[in-house]
Amino acid sequence: MPVGKLVLTSLGLLAFGLGLILIMNAANSSGLSVLPNEKKRKANDLLSTLRNMGGVFGLAILGSIFVNVQHDRFAFELAENLERAAFKESYGFSISIINFVAAFVVILSLVTTIIIFKPKPQKKKELFSLEP
Repeated sequence: MPVGKLVLTSLGLLAFGLGLILIMNAANSSGLSVLPNEKKRKANDLLSTLRNMGGVFGLAILGSIFVNVQHDRFAFELAENLERAAFKESYGFSISIINFVAAFVVILSLVTTIIIFKPKPQKKKELFSLEP
């Protein structure tokens, strides 16, 4: 991967990470604020647990994909290039693959969330009723 692409990818991921931090804190606070006081503690505990589990499993899965893709790509590139060039190519290719996997998981999560939490149509209340 050329240095320019690596710098642009790093800057994009940095901006994404910082934006995610700012958005998630506000979203969590506003989500928890609508709950009754007796449920806030349990909801906060559940949210923290799920966030930590997602981080651990996400890092483990993306890390294993990265290592396996890099190993396979390095062996392929080594036949055609010098060792240093093969390492750079395999590293860049592995980063691209895990970015695509992470993007797929994010899109899948958004679609699932939209489907699950789709607003249900509410019955219209009649302003005037003929029955007493």
